[in-house]
Amino acid sequence: MSVFSSDERRKRALDALKAVGDVTRVVRPAEQVVLYPGHYPPGAFLVLAGRLVVEPEPSQGAGRGTFRIDAKRGPVLVPPLAELEEKVTARLSTETKVELLFLPKSLLGEGTPLERLLQDVGPAECSLRW
Repeated sequence: MSVFSSDERRKRALDALKAVGDVTRVVRPAEQVVLYPGHYPPGAFLVLAGRLVVEPEPSQGAGRGTFRIDAKRGPVLVPPLAELEEKVTARLSTETKVELLFLPKSLLGEGTPLERLLQDVGPAECSLRW
């Protein structure tokens, strides 16, 4: 049994993620594209603050609307680790100023220290596949 509450464990894990050498804190202004459809993601983004918009590529999202990712309730991982080797089929852009942690693909994988830290952070996940 852990001596830390889930909030304390999440904060410690986030602090540890921020301290990893190749993990980069990124602040992006509103209305900026983060990922384009048809591209492979270079890594995952952990959304810490702000709101992003996910819009399907016209050929993929006929009849589907956009949706928003809001970090008010906690961190959100975009895309999920299982989708890092797949082309993105939706555009991800900022709606408001956002704070992100960029987690390079080279550091992610099953059983890696970064994956274990992400488990402690417990982020929601948002797919960029339609």
